[in-house]
Amino acid sequence: MNGKRSTGRRVMRIAATLAGIAIFAVLIAFAGGFLPRREKVEPGRLPPPERRREPARIEKAAGEAVPVWYEAVGTVESRTTATVSSQISAAVGSVSVDAGTPVSEGQLLLILDDRELQARKRQAEGAVAAAEAGMREFERSLEAAEAAFAQAKANRDRVRRFHDQGVSTDAELEAAESQFLQAQATVARAQAGIERAKAEAERARQTVREADVALGYARVVSPNQGEVARRLVDPGDLAWPGRPLVIVHDRKQLRLRAAVREGLWGQVRTGMPAHVSIPAIGEEIEGTIDEVEPAADPRSRSFAVKVPLPENPGIYPGMFGRLRVRLGERPAVLVPKEMIAQVGQLSTILVRSGDEWVLRCVRTGAEFDGRIEVLAGLAGGEEIGS
Repeated sequence: MNGKRSTGRRVMRIAATLAGIAIFAVLIAFAGGFLPRREKVEPGRLPPPERRREPARIEKAAGEAVPVWYEAVGTVESRTTATVSSQISAAVGSVSVDAGTPVSEGQLLLILDDRELQARKRQAEGAVAAAEAGMREFERSLEAAEAAFAQAKANRDRVRRFHDQGVSTDAELEAAESQFLQAQATVARAQAGIERAKAEAERARQTVREADVALGYARVVSPNQGEVARRLVDPGDLAWPGRPLVIVHDRKQLRLRAAVREGLWGQVRTGMPAHVSIPAIGEEIEGTIDEVEPAADPRSRSFAVKVPLPENPGIYPGMFGRLRVRLGERPAVLVPKEMIAQVGQLSTILVRSGDEWVLRCVRTGAEFDGRIEVLAGLAGGEEIGS
């Protein structure tokens, strides 16, 4: 058994050696020119036929200036989009609108639970009533104090005259002075009490006014005319200051917001004509740029360009759109589209070369009004045929 295995391995080594010698011999023969080679094809040309007849149609490859377009992607948005938020903390009582509901300015959108606010208002109104009652009490006390003060003053003056005449004693004068000062202090206390009561009443009235304002916030209305884009709460949800409740936009005032790369800053300006396409509905719109934001987005390195859109029931905010802006012109070689022949994946055209017509490979680009741009293979001015 071992002898048979050794013999098989020797046969395999011999076969591999002979195959290597054969491949080496073929390479030497090819390098020495002993084997036939296929002719190389000149770049940009196909092997010319022996002789091509004169084409029926002859034209010249035109060198012309073509427009340079820049295309940017964007999103349809409403010019006026209002996010309606709560100004107070309260539970949502009822919601009067749904997404898609048309609304007018000032129309009721939802109502918040205002029972706590009503209780605060009643408490503030009670404080106002108490302060006003206290003020009236101090006013009555002031009247009595002023009467006592007048009597004490008259008594002091009389005792002082008697004292000057030697009729009254020093003790009587001191007692009269003491009564006068006490009456004067009572008047001052009554006046101070009235001022405090007035201040308390004003604070309470201010609380009532604030409660009225808060109660007004419990009725959430639309800030402008438009359509409800989103309803973000349901009855029973808790609303708090800053929480969005409803989003309202105006579909009659739409625009395309596109991001243009920052390298074109200064070339894209307000007032420039622009072409807008909305692929979802196949809409093509000619418009004018009316706003260019003067600051670039540091993340995308682009700045926003906005183009107003006409009223169209098929266009909605959030739709995808494309913006095309003409930046200038550039030279190009144009030929009629029908004179380009397709050979597999190659584009070819018949070109005059001296007294002959040859088939030349070309690389094509964009189409312009039935003519196609030749990016490589023609320099412009050549006679072409088909």
